[in-house]
Amino acid sequence: ATALKSLDREDVTIFAAGRSNSRETDPAVFDHELNRLRTAIQEAPTNKIVYFGTASIFDASVQTTPYVIHKKRIEEFITTCNIPYLIIRLPTVIGPYSLSPTLVNELYRTIIHNRTIVIQGLARRYPLDVDDVKKIVQYYLDAKENLIINAGINYYSIYDFVFTLAELLNKKVEVRSERRGSVY
Repeated sequence: ATALKSLDREDVTIFAAGRSNSRETDPAVFDHELNRLRTAIQEAPTNKIVYFGTASIFDASVQTTPYVIHKKRIEEFITTCNIPYLIIRLPTVIGPYSLSPTLVNELYRTIIHNRTIVIQGLARRYPLDVDDVKKIVQYYLDAKENLIINAGINYYSIYDFVFTLAELLNKKVEVRSERRGSVY
């Protein structure tokens, strides 16, 4: 959310306070996000809402997880509110390190603690720098129509993620690969 501060405008509400933990299962956490979104819309009902969904909605293996169901529910709520909106479905976003349980942060922690990494050998992800998220928002923000954008350009194997990160950290890494995974 900090990277998007410069995009603040009176006619736009950037709702970047959602869940980044795709393993979340607590309904109270999801309800809290939906309530915060409702409040944001009620406080500025004519503003264009910018919401960040997830590209993982295209992964058949997680369609029934609470996180993906929640993200779809939020998108449906926004699209039925009769408000201007821009929904951007983000893939793996990479930015300044934080404690949030994102793929890259989990890989980072596993590598620096010298633990074996079990990867889905067939998995591919579309990494996107947080600064590129800002550029995408800037590009589409003034569109007159409501939009849902699927962000992501080039995909990389999780294997490439792991070994590139290990090289950047100057660490050796032990990887065990499972023959499964999807692309999103």
